[in-house]
Amino acid sequence: MNKRSDFHTSPDWENSSVMSINRLPAHTRWGAYASLESAIACKPNTSPNILCLDGAYKFKLFDNPDLVDDFYSPGYKGSFSPIQVPGNWELQGFSGPIYTNYIYPWPDDKGGRYTI
Repeated sequence: MNKRSDFHTSPDWENSSVMSINRLPAHTRWGAYASLESAIACKPNTSPNILCLDGAYKFKLFDNPDLVDDFYSPGYKGSFSPIQVPGNWELQGFSGPIYTNYIYPWPDDKGGRYTI
């Protein structure tokens, strides 16, 4: 007869490969509906009050907050680059991905290199 100890070498809460046990997939019951009747029918994403924000956006990345110009002004003459939303600007050619699991690296004040 097989026992739990034959398969597990540590408790599930100490096993980093266990993400969930007996859990339903994450979801939300929130929705926008045009009327009470459509809400009772519970047909999500059918309302005219829903606007998808996915698509191409104009993007500009500055090296430093002190370098930000008046990009928000109506008569702005600077240039923007397109990025895809949803998306990650680091994976679309701006800067590079940064990952750390204990502190976030901040640029030092001696040339902008990231320090940990």
